[in-house]
Amino acid sequence: MSEANDAVFLKKTTSVDLQLLQKLRNETQLVSKLLEADSDQNVDVRDKLMDEAENLFDSISSWKIGEDEKNMDIDDALHLFQLAQVIMEIKAVKLQEEEDAHADSKKKLKKAKDENKSNMARVAELDDEIALLQQELETAYTTNASSRTRGDT
Repeated sequence: MSEANDAVFLKKTTSVDLQLLQKLRNETQLVSKLLEADSDQNVDVRDKLMDEAENLFDSISSWKIGEDEKNMDIDDALHLFQLAQVIMEIKAVKLQEEEDAHADSKKKLKKAKDENKSNMARVAELDDEIALLQQELETAYTTNASSRTRGDT
């Protein structure tokens, strides 16, 4: 990784947005609602909340926890950890879904290629049959033409 753009870990440049964090904890209650929807198996609500949490990824992953946050309220710190943990789990689920979809696509592509090969083999067989039929037709035509010629004389 020679270039700066090839860095795996982004430089953390933004202080923790405590207002957003407290809003997510107190008003929105994103993590608790998400966990509740998951345990209740309420798929529609869970998926909506997962999308909402996933949209926070870029913001949260850029937060720099440093000297400014040393006096952070323990509940805020705990919630930040829970939120980051939930977002990582969501990212893992989404990644697994993408991998599964890719595997399914590969299976479908292989099946289509196999069908294509089979169809091409069938076309080759039909071409051979057509060639034999054309040859028989030409032979019959030639035989018929020569018998007419002999019959006329």
